[in-house]
Amino acid sequence: MNLDRVTITGADDSIAPRGMRAISERYPWVEWGILFSFKRQGQPRFPSIQWIANMVVELSETDMRFSAHLCGSWVGDLVKSAKFEFKDAFPRVWPIFQRIQLNFHGQYHKAHDNFMPLLHQYGTKDWIFQHDDQNDGLIQHFIDQKKARVYPLFDMSGGAGIVPPVWPKALGEYCGYAGGLGPDNVNEELSRISAVVGHHQRVWIDMETRVRSDDDKQLSIGRVLKVLEQCAPWVTR
Repeated sequence: MNLDRVTITGADDSIAPRGMRAISERYPWVEWGILFSFKRQGQPRFPSIQWIANMVVELSETDMRFSAHLCGSWVGDLVKSAKFEFKDAFPRVWPIFQRIQLNFHGQYHKAHDNFMPLLHQYGTKDWIFQHDDQNDGLIQHFIDQKKARVYPLFDMSGGAGIVPPVWPKALGEYCGYAGGLGPDNVNEELSRISAVVGHHQRVWIDMETRVRSDDDKQLSIGRVLKVLEQCAPWVTR
């Protein structure tokens, strides 16, 4: 298994951007997944607009890895109407994201005819689609057409942090795995994923719930570091 990155999702106002930079300097393959929701910005897991502005100022000139995880209307407008309003709303932060993730949350999204051409316009970006049974056909269509860099993220829990009984087989040249991963099980689950995907498959893993405090109010730096320490031997350099 070729594990090339570990995504920590849910950085918010509970962690200073400079703290993220210190972790990335130690583990340069960590990716920070930043959640965006039109209704929830400023709540736990969804950083405030001011925090996002500070992040751009402090981190935009670094080599850190970032992905934007879009939720709610940001996703619906893009897929169903081919209107990329997120990019227009965050013009300064858009350039720092190498990857854009669309969180379908188990809801079927009928794609607009212009959706695929729109994604194809942004050829320098990677696109992550949640593989959740509801939109699998859309993902397969993109993979078959090869007109945009679209990769599936297997997360059958829909962000609920539940480990699946069986990890799915790999799909395409690059795919991600999420669901219930955290400091208490990541090494064991990486072994299970590796057994499914084989030696040469390129993958990443993503985690959110289990690297937060028990009350869900803070990203737990201690838990994040514990996870990354265990993942280090698995990462292909």
